[in-house]
Amino acid sequence: MKDIKNYKILLLILAAALLASLSACQKPPVIPDLDIAGSGGQIIGASNPTLPPDPTDPPFTDWDNEEDPLLEEDADVPNDTQVSVPRYAGATPMPLDPIDMPTPTPRPKLTFSYQIYDVTRLGISFEGPAGWEQDDSADGIVTLRQPEREILDNYRAFLSIEVRSVGSTLTRNDMRTQVNGIFDTLRSEYITWEPKVAAERTLFGQPGMYNDYRGILPDGTIVRGRVHVCSINKKTVTVHLSCPAGFNEDYMGNVYVKMRATLKETK
Repeated sequence: MKDIKNYKILLLILAAALLASLSACQKPPVIPDLDIAGSGGQIIGASNPTLPPDPTDPPFTDWDNEEDPLLEEDADVPNDTQVSVPRYAGATPMPLDPIDMPTPTPRPKLTFSYQIYDVTRLGISFEGPAGWEQDDSADGIVTLRQPEREILDNYRAFLSIEVRSVGSTLTRNDMRTQVNGIFDTLRSEYITWEPKVAAERTLFGQPGMYNDYRGILPDGTIVRGRVHVCSINKKTVTVHLSCPAGFNEDYMGNVYVKMRATLKETK
């Protein structure tokens, strides 16, 4: 009887050991941290991956400085595209230091020569790019267009200034409403429309409102621009600069800045 009892105890010990062994085999395997292709421990396909910024889609840049408008020429941000630029009279390409390039491919930077545009019928004068084609066909508006031979990125840059007589001086809210109304009209021309937020900025040394935009035309051309409105001597002045997005830095930092710094009434 004693032998039988010892045999049962031995069987119970063996059964317990077998159950412990099976339980250990069912534990999930340990997966080590992965560093796939230098992803910094991030598994490819994981949710919310950290991606590098897209150099072809830079953020908006405020090109103006209220104390000295010409200081905004010192700003430097990546452009939407990188293309080669032909030499021409209105703007002279100049190479940038490679360290400022958003990509290894260098892109010439545009500089402009200027001339005075004296628009007597509107009672204004200003300095704009030399050689741009002046269009006075629209009532109350003067438009300078980049010559067709100088077109960049399939888009012809232009600068327009409209002067309208009104019964009284506009308030800031009136000017903001006018800028927003112009944007509502412009957005219909683009398949993608990205406006900034209207903000205060002087023009003629008077209070004004302006806003910037970025849009993509139906043919895929990316455009940037600025609309600036001010009220002076019971007249509303509206400035609109539009240019190829890849050269936004050059046009805003030179054409717009020069116009704003030299714009004055002549009557």
